[in-house]
Amino acid sequence: MFNQRLKKIRLQKKATQKEVALAIGISERSYIHYERGEKEPSLKNLRALADYFSVPSDYFTGNGLFAQYDLIIENREILTKRLEVEFNAIDKSETNSPIVGGSYSDFLEMLKKKDDINFVNLLSLEFSQFNWSFDPNDQYFGYTS
Repeated sequence: MFNQRLKKIRLQKKATQKEVALAIGISERSYIHYERGEKEPSLKNLRALADYFSVPSDYFTGNGLFAQYDLIIENREILTKRLEVEFNAIDKSETNSPIVGGSYSDFLEMLKKKDDINFVNLLSLEFSQFNWSFDPNDQYFGYTS
């Protein structure tokens, strides 16, 4: 998973292997080993890659909601509509999202404008505030206890 996501994001950002390697302070050969899945980066290099590509390290490691990244992106529109329904049911005295510091409608608008990686990251932060989890067997998400 790591190597596939690394290559995918590098190609999306139109960067060469050499450019990324230089930016994070490793040899091009080491970077190539990462993309081929022959080596795993150290924690330091993982953080450097995440910083370079402006993504959370969970994107590369598949932690949290990023474990179901492809499924979430595939169902992004449905998930956004479901969130709108859930947010409309929230106590109106709690009109602000703890994550964006604005109204839930602001949060939904922000979600719609985010690229896929940042969509999942923002969603992950909001889910943690409400103890929600993404469960594809439970029609997209639900409360956890």
